Amino acid sequence: MSNFDGFKEKTKDAFESFVEFSQDTCKKAESTAKTLARRAKLTTEITKERTTIRRNHINIGTKYYNLFGSSPDDSVKENCEIITESLSRIAKMEAELNELSKK
Repeated sequence: MSNFDGFKEKTKDAFESFVEFSQDTCKKAESTAKTLARRAKLTTEITKERTTIRRNHINIGTKYYNLFGSSPDDSVKENCEIITESLSRIAKMEAELNELSKK
């Protein structure tokens, strides 16, 4: 009987160790999953904020160009000239497209 009692005790200890190990592993996995989820959420939120900034930079630039594009500040003069040239090229291409549409 003592052999069986010893075996029973060792089995019980091994099972308890396994349960503790399993619980620790689950806690670590849960913590890692929470961390990864938070990182993903933060990354998404940062991307949204950067998109908002870009959109507003574009709006500011458009408003500035519409208001001062013909006489811009020297710090943005080159940019305004590039936009004006691009708008001119677009107008020419759109006119050509309209002519092609009539044919």
